Amino acid sequence: MGEAKRKGTYEERKLKSVNNKINKLTEEMIDFSDPNMIFLKKGYEFLKNKMHPTDWDKRRCAIIEYLIERPTDYSSKNSKIRFKDDEIAWYIFLCEEFFRNPLCTNPSQMSRITPWVISLGRAVDSLEKLDNIHLKIKDLLKKYKDNPDGTFFELLVASSYLKKGFKVEFLETKGIKTPDLRVYDEKNEFFVECKKLQRRVDYAEKERDSYLSAWDSAKNKLLTDYPNYWFDIEIKTELVGNIQIDLLKKFSCLRRNQNGELFFEDEDIIIKGRKQDIFSINQYLNNNLVKMETFTFSKLLGGEYVKSNSDRTHILKMKPEYFEAASAPVLGLFVGRLDCFCGATRRFTNEISQEKKAKVVGKQLSEALDQLDGFKRKIVHVLYEAMEAEDVEQRRWKKIEENILEILPRIDESTDSIKVHRIQYVESIDQMFDVIETIKIWGKDKSDNTLILIPS
Repeated sequence: MGEAKRKGTYEERKLKSVNNKINKLTEEMIDFSDPNMIFLKKGYEFLKNKMHPTDWDKRRCAIIEYLIERPTDYSSKNSKIRFKDDEIAWYIFLCEEFFRNPLCTNPSQMSRITPWVISLGRAVDSLEKLDNIHLKIKDLLKKYKDNPDGTFFELLVASSYLKKGFKVEFLETKGIKTPDLRVYDEKNEFFVECKKLQRRVDYAEKERDSYLSAWDSAKNKLLTDYPNYWFDIEIKTELVGNIQIDLLKKFSCLRRNQNGELFFEDEDIIIKGRKQDIFSINQYLNNNLVKMETFTFSKLLGGEYVKSNSDRTHILKMKPEYFEAASAPVLGLFVGRLDCFCGATRRFTNEISQEKKAKVVGKQLSEALDQLDGFKRKIVHVLYEAMEAEDVEQRRWKKIEENILEILPRIDESTDSIKVHRIQYVESIDQMFDVIETIKIWGKDKSDNTLILIPS
């Protein structure tokens, strides 16, 4: 008895045993000596350490309280896991949970923020040497805590110029139009404005909401009529501002084609569907730990219809399993046995949709040039995230190029330049994250592609 007491209470010993198992499992899953893991840790700890411990504890507790209230059924309303009220704390929290236990974080969210935080970790040493970096970090952690990506982008642009041997100065606004950065060396001086588009532009949000509203109206009936089917849906008509599309009516017209697929097409939509092998899916689930909100799970359900970065949703009935060490149930949710499901991949391919999404990039460029009005030797960096399937994003990219040609007369192409960064996250079963950054430059230095901000 005395020996047991010296080792702690039953609950303390139980917690220690659980933590030891978690640590062992974590070490087996992740190579923490990998440079990316080192920089990921360095990046999130840099941000976390700029906060008072009490402040961080409060912000962390707010995230956990939010997560505890999230339903574990991802197809339910109010199921969005992303914590938008304090998004920079959300980034730090996800990284902290990952290093505590990779099984108890959110893979979908981590795959997006990990490349950013790794890039920050690579840049910390050079950024900390800048005179007023503390003000920029303060803005990131407090002033823009609910929308930190613009400031985050600015930091990465600054670090990219530091790597090229330039000196960088963050410029304060002071109530007048001012560039974000002054970049200079012994021979050159130029002024830089950075614009980061929101993850999904307003039009894309409305488009998605319109589709999901139609899906919610139909999903229970679809689960009954098409158990264990996955569909590929191409929307050819504009959804925003129009009457909600009647998915049940469209699905009622499905017929089986010569390839064995269910198929329907009209002026609004193309639907293809195939029944999946739920026995094989359950065999895989029985032999592997699979989290709900992962590309692996979607790929299991949808097969060839699920591609990297494709928008998708599903409804299902399953036996959940929970990893008790998670900070909130939704973070420790795994799929046990699957009873039935119905899901769909969606693409918006109509011209109006592509044009409106592309114009947002042009609008940001125009605003950036307004900010640089009166300054000589100016550079605009605009970054947007390619959040849709590759074929859709290629169409959008062409539209963006067309829009920029209309803006080019506003710059002196012998001294000024416009640099558009397209970030595309690559979903994979085999790795936690990957990212492709494409840069297109107009004006001076159009052949310079060395300003990669987020290396893969």
